Order: sequence, then structure tokens, then C-alpha cells
Amino acid sequence: MNENEVKSIHQRIMDARRDTGGDRDLSANHEEPTKKGWRRPLIYAIAAVVVIAAGGIGFYKFPVLGESIAQAMDKQKAAADPAPTPQQRISAEAAPATTDLFLTHAKQAGANSCAATYAGLGNSLTNGTQFMVQTQTAKAEPDRHSLQGIVGMMFKSDKGYSGPAAGLVFAAPTGEGCEGNMVRVVPFQQNCQAAASFLPQGSQAIQPLSGVPVYALGTGGQAMLMSAGSGCVAISIIRSGA
Repeated sequence: MNENEVKSIHQRIMDARRDTGGDRDLSANHEEPTKKGWRRPLIYAIAAVVVIAAGGIGFYKFPVLGESIAQAMDKQKAAADPAPTPQQRISAEAAPATTDLFLTHAKQAGANSCAATYAGLGNSLTNGTQFMVQTQTAKAEPDRHSLQGIVGMMFKSDKGYSGPAAGLVFAAPTGEGCEGNMVRVVPFQQNCQAAASFLPQGSQAIQPLSGVPVYALGTGGQAMLMSAGSGCVAISIIRSGA
């Protein structure tokens, strides 16, 4: 095989890689969500995000999420639009306290149209916790594809819930903006009957799913309470979109 043939094969391999793209995996660790963010993506996000009732996005009282998506968006709107930085992999090391990891991941991946929605959902999910997040995006044309973040959290409270929790944040561009979902999973030591008392005021039981109780929450969204031994696993779900 001559030198020109070798170069031709190599070029075809490189072209195929660029055409197929793949997943971009970003990981990071953080202790508190920040107040900084972008302004430009709000053009897409504000129209799509569901404004939760005055009670905020606290799916249940224990543990409490202190700020709603709308509040998180307001903080991002007030901040200056930072300059873009090259895409890169973020290691699982502690990030500076001023860093908004969800917004940083979206920005570094080039997923600008859903950056504010992704950050608003993520910051509301992790408010008041120590957490690590791993974000996955498409390498090819990320601004036209979804963002997905899996989150591990640790609540620490002298008065409320202390312990681990997990979450999922998902945001995807639409023809008119961006839509997203957030899921939070918290294991309680109490049984599900006791855990139901932590639901926000105005919550109502709706049709169970295969014996698993489902509630329409007074603050918006839904919750499922699933028995696990003597305890209960609370699963909260919220959708933001038109």
C-alpha cells in the first residue's frame, strides 16, 4: 500500500467521525448553585418555562427547595452574558463557589438555546445541597439536540431531611424555544403514609399506577410515593414548557 492510499484511508476515517458525532460527557462537583448566568438564552427559556405557583418548586416540605425556577431565571437575567469558552471536559473536582455548573456545562457544549432552562431546572433541583452533576450532550450540532444531567446530592439539615438524593435534568430545543423535565428521588425513613404529610398544601391524590400512589402537587408537578421496606421513596416530577 503506497503513501497516498494510506492518507486516503485515514481521511475517510476522520470524515466519518465528524459526520457521525457522538455524546459529550461533562462531569463536575459543586457545593452550592450560583447567582450568575446568561441573559441571551432567556429569550428562549422564559416563554417555555412553566411558572410555578407562589409556593415555588418545593415538591414537598421535607426537604425544602428554597427557590423556584422563576426565581432562578430572574437571577440569570440580572447577570451579564459571559464570553464563550472552548468546549472541554470538566473533571469531577470541586468547582469555585461562583460557578453555575449547569450553565457552564451547557455553554461549554455549545447548547445555548436550552442553557437557561437547563440551568434553571438544575439549580432549583440542587438548591441547598452539595452535589455532583454529569452532563451529556451531542458533539455534533449540540444547540439542536437535548441536554441531560444526572445529579447526586447530599442534603444536610439540623431540622429537616439529611441524607442522599438523586435527580435527573433534561432539556431539549423545540421550534419555538426549549422544554425540559426534572425528576428528584429522595428516600425517607418514614413510611409513605407519613411521607404524604410532607406534600405541599393543596396536593391531591390521583389515579395510582400499578398500586403506586400518585399526587398532583399543590405547587405544580406530580409526586409518586413508593414503599421501600419500612421507608418510602418520594419521586417528584416537573415539566417546564409551553
